Amino acid sequence: MSQKIIRGILAGLLWLAFVNAELFAQSSTVRLAVVNTPEDSGLLGQILPDFERQTGLRVEVYSGEDVYDRARNGQADLVISHYGHAGLEPFMADGLGLWPRFVFGNQNVIIGPSSDPAHVFGLADAVEGFRQIAQSRAPFVSNNGNYLLDAHTRKGDNAPSGGAESRLPRTQVFKYYEPEESEWKMEFRLVYKGRLPAEKCEDRSITGTPIGRAKDKHWLRKQFHPQLRELWNRHPDLLEQSRRRFKVITTPSHQISYPGPNVEQIIVAYPNDKNAKTWLEHLADNHVRCNGNRFVPLVREEGGFTCALEILFLRRDEPGGVITSGGDIDNRIKVLFDGLTMPAEVKQLGGYPIEADEDPFFCLLENDKLVTGVSVTTDRLLVPLESEEHINDVELIIHVTVVNPSAIFAGGRLV
Repeated sequence: MSQKIIRGILAGLLWLAFVNAELFAQSSTVRLAVVNTPEDSGLLGQILPDFERQTGLRVEVYSGEDVYDRARNGQADLVISHYGHAGLEPFMADGLGLWPRFVFGNQNVIIGPSSDPAHVFGLADAVEGFRQIAQSRAPFVSNNGNYLLDAHTRKGDNAPSGGAESRLPRTQVFKYYEPEESEWKMEFRLVYKGRLPAEKCEDRSITGTPIGRAKDKHWLRKQFHPQLRELWNRHPDLLEQSRRRFKVITTPSHQISYPGPNVEQIIVAYPNDKNAKTWLEHLADNHVRCNGNRFVPLVREEGGFTCALEILFLRRDEPGGVITSGGDIDNRIKVLFDGLTMPAEVKQLGGYPIEADEDPFFCLLENDKLVTGVSVTTDRLLVPLESEEHINDVELIIHVTVVNPSAIFAGGRLV
């Protein structure tokens, strides 16, 4: 089959982590622990002799996947590994090393048939290329250095028998699969009881003067804020992001691999890092508006999320009546949508101040275009009218389903 290069650079970045700096400074031997690639490729054999001649230091090299275990045991001064190595994050989080530095990277390509069934030829983004491969359900074959070793080097069912050491590339085929619902959905309910005027209605029945919609909409936000704050404090995934600390770094100016040079990224920080913040704090600081007030929208365009709403709309009118004394249902729902959405400017606060317990202010939506489905069921509210209630007051039960269509590609991404 004829083949062509479909997509360019994907990086396996290698980073240098510094361990036990004081002992390193006092010794003439540098204990270097590296993952397999730098050693197996012959790179270290090319550059270490010159390093030793120029510095007078002797380098002891250990190559393997357990490099951070050795560092924890005091058996390494420097570690070179991929940034995504499973041992790097907990090692740095425990404060056992200095922050790693980028040293070099390797490049990979996606190669496919000339028919290009996933239509990825010419794309400038490898992540988007994999996304299209998954969406097309085209098989993806990986031959990236998963080796079968013979019995002399590694025992096991996959080890071939024979004499001299040999390495045989093993091909893996990954087929597209639909994720379990639990992987990409979150469901909860918001409730509201009170006034819900129509968007175009100037209701004078209570005060005798027109009541602006901005005030009504922000009143709705104030009712939903404590419920959404409680959701962030109780939902396991959101609670983790309210506690775990991250920091912003900028990729090196010479980085040629994804995501490119001078790009800001948020990464997990170790406990003593003074520049680290929780992911919740990062979100709040990135949504400052309305005279410096901080907001946290749960459903955000940047996060790749959308949501669907199923609304049980209870009011004191005949069941099935679309036009009611409080305004038609459609225009009342418009007010509700704005009440679920983060405000963009001060006038949308309706004159309400931001209270001390509203920093940050929790909202459902960054903007209402992230609502991809709505259903409204209306029925009569049978609870007797209380003295402080108005005849047009409503009770709403809003079933929210948050959907992350990117979850099958992003693994454990942040909300």
